[in-house]
Amino acid sequence: MDTKKTAIIILIILILGFGGYFIWKNYFSPVSNPSAPATSQSQISPEDARDNRRIKDIDRLSEAVESYMNDHDGQFPVANEVEKISDEESNVFKTLKAGNYLEKPLKDPAPNKYYYGYISHGYEYELTAALENKTSGKCEISGNLCLYKIRGTSEYLLEQYLLRYDYNK
Repeated sequence: MDTKKTAIIILIILILGFGGYFIWKNYFSPVSNPSAPATSQSQISPEDARDNRRIKDIDRLSEAVESYMNDHDGQFPVANEVEKISDEESNVFKTLKAGNYLEKPLKDPAPNKYYYGYISHGYEYELTAALENKTSGKCEISGNLCLYKIRGTSEYLLEQYLLRYDYNK
């Protein structure tokens, strides 16, 4: 057999092999077949789904607060007591909305039971959300609540404060 015919046969075998693998992988493999029923390992509980949403919401609120700080000389929106930032009447939400940092309040998936909290004295802040799964390792136990927290500090304001403090006294 001449080498040209051998090369063509090998090429045909490779094309059929890759084509067959592609068809099997996309249409018959249960892992990548979107119409295959989900296994119990890939499903999460409703509580964990709500907790995942809470974490994403708090991360989004943190981004909004940090953006505000970057545009306001290193100062965060002030709330001397914990505010329900998920409430449209919250002063902090109104501040973030007025500056186009948030369009609408991000509400806890169980709004009659939980809310997102915010406190800040201007140079640092803390955002909190209560998680339902107390064994997730993603939160701090506080009383009977499992609180997911994000804290931030304005490095600019902290630096200004430290520059004013005389260490030689």
